Amino acid sequence: MLTFGQTPANGQYFRVFDGKGNPASIDQIVKSLGESDTVFLGEQHDDSVGHTVELEIFRQAVAQYSPRRRVALSMEMFERDVQIVLNE
Repeated sequence: MLTFGQTPANGQYFRVFDGKGNPASIDQIVKSLGESDTVFLGEQHDDSVGHTVELEIFRQAVAQYSPRRRVALSMEMFERDVQIVLNE
């Protein structure tokens, strides 16, 4: 979960929380991914900051875990008729 504010906390304009609502860092989230087979990240679909944070989590997950296991990305917001574009 992410929250956003006008005043930076620790130099960032967002905060990250774990699944139990406790404050966390992106590094802590990425570290915890190694214990799971499936990870869901949710956000407001029109929030570019949330998308940037998700991209960073995914980028770090690929860098850290793909040498040992398969890492895949699934995005629920695309319709079947654009699948060929995504494949390309």
